[in-house]
Amino acid sequence: MQDIAAADELRKLTSVSLNLETRKAERERLDAERLARENQRRSALGQPAIKSFDEVDASQAPDVVLDQASEVMADMVLGLRPDPSRPAPRTIRARNEPAAPPSPK
Repeated sequence: MQDIAAADELRKLTSVSLNLETRKAERERLDAERLARENQRRSALGQPAIKSFDEVDASQAPDVVLDQASEVMADMVLGLRPDPSRPAPRTIRARNEPAAPPSPK
């Protein structure tokens, strides 16, 4: 969940500093947070901690989007409905694409 929250935080950014030192510091902060999340995940799985992402094989890293998509698909197959107290997700449409008509109930 923390990976998803971090990805959402990055998507919300609307500007980037032109100062190279500021951007390097931001990149280092993001890398340190990512490394901490990975080590937390590895600890939960009983795996040893790593010192840098150079030690991680790309095939070992979790695919957050795939995991989330599989959970959504499982909910759809089981017929689970979303929690009405949570806001509905927004769908992005192409600019020239008309809105879909509401589905009959």
